[in-house]
Amino acid sequence: MCTIKMNFYSEVLKGDTNVNVILPTLDYSKAPFKTVYLLHGGDGSADDWLNCSSAAETAIDNGIALVLPEVGGESFYCDMNEGPDYFTYISEELVSKMEQMFPLSNKKEDRFVAGLSMGGYGASTWGLRKPDMFQAIGNFSGASDIVKLFGTPGGPFSEEELKAKVNRIWGGIDKLKDSEYDTIHMLKVAGSNPEGYPEIFVGVGKDDFVYSAVMDYMDAAEKYGVRVHYEDMSGGHEWKVWDEMFKRFVTRYFK
Repeated sequence: MCTIKMNFYSEVLKGDTNVNVILPTLDYSKAPFKTVYLLHGGDGSADDWLNCSSAAETAIDNGIALVLPEVGGESFYCDMNEGPDYFTYISEELVSKMEQMFPLSNKKEDRFVAGLSMGGYGASTWGLRKPDMFQAIGNFSGASDIVKLFGTPGGPFSEEELKAKVNRIWGGIDKLKDSEYDTIHMLKVAGSNPEGYPEIFVGVGKDDFVYSAVMDYMDAAEKYGVRVHYEDMSGGHEWKVWDEMFKRFVTRYFK
């Protein structure tokens, strides 16, 4: 196993950013490697999956490379209304740099994207907006009706805080609705040609506060005929669940 911790200047972000790369072996005769782009959650970092889970060991055991990027904590991996263009960074610049620097396969059938919470939303957004890039998407505790979730006051944020957050990220709830960042709109588009889109692996803990939002997402996926594989387990919004769901994701697509 080889772990590379990098910091480089991003032309898209106009600043330095972190990314970690895990290669299953330094024997490049076994390259190019199948790769999972694995995304962190809100207020997270490129180190989270390394420090809080067994994702690296799972990847190594299955001969998979991991790319662990880092984005702003409230970006939702979007080209922000008030902030950097994180979607453009991950979907264009990051992939280009990683595949130039490391022996990673550039074939759709060898590329996968997954993430937890905010990163689950980011993985689905990336995979469904760029369906020719990935074989499958892993969304762990991040599947929801994003418009309903952020357009309904309550929870940990006041109405003013929620509105300010939505404005920073998407420019307002009206601009989010039916846009390329609207999760239900993404499912509707994918449903027009299900076989042309990656399968979505949805995983969640049955005690997670987002569980009901995940059920809304599953109802919409069924309505539009999108290919979704669903799994749950006991647990909340926590690493125990995300670690296990990543193992199940790897078992489904790499065994």
